[in-house]
Amino acid sequence: KNYKSNLLLRCLSGHSDSISKLACNNSNSQKFFSGSIDGTIKFWSLDSEHCLKTILAHSDGIKDLIIDKEELFLISCSDNNELKLWKNEYLDGKCLASKKLGSNISGIDCDSKKSILALGGTELIILDKLSFKKIRTIRSQDSYIKKLKFNPVEYNLILASFSSKKIKLFDNRLKFYSKIINIGVKITDIC
Repeated sequence: KNYKSNLLLRCLSGHSDSISKLACNNSNSQKFFSGSIDGTIKFWSLDSEHCLKTILAHSDGIKDLIIDKEELFLISCSDNNELKLWKNEYLDGKCLASKKLGSNISGIDCDSKKSILALGGTELIILDKLSFKKIRTIRSQDSYIKKLKFNPVEYNLILASFSSKKIKLFDNRLKFYSKIINIGVKITDIC
């Protein structure tokens, strides 16, 4: 039997450039978002195999895209370091908040208990999720944050992977990195 011909289940197309990020709803696995280098966010349905909505979200490529833990908001950041907040419900196209950041942003994550965001890049930035008001900034002395994630159980802890092949653990109640682990290999993502 030829299994190779049965590997592709569906193919959805519509972006004019590379897809840089996918964001999935946990409560509805048939709906998801895609962000692209073309600056658009698309809202997709696997049921109908169609794009339900497209918005031009950023003038530059989308670098990261997440859905907050309550699944109320979609948060995007772009190559020009602009952060935007969108209502998750069918992506109505209305930006609820926008902030241009002075530093390069490579990734974003949202905690599960409080309304805060963590942004990674040349520094770790903690922001209020709805207003984008800066709460705290931790500068990295030796390298660049590639990816970061809040701990889903202990929500004050943030795990960050760095370009220097290190993983650093940050406790949001403190003002410094609390643990550094030298991995010795490049890390491209944290799950």
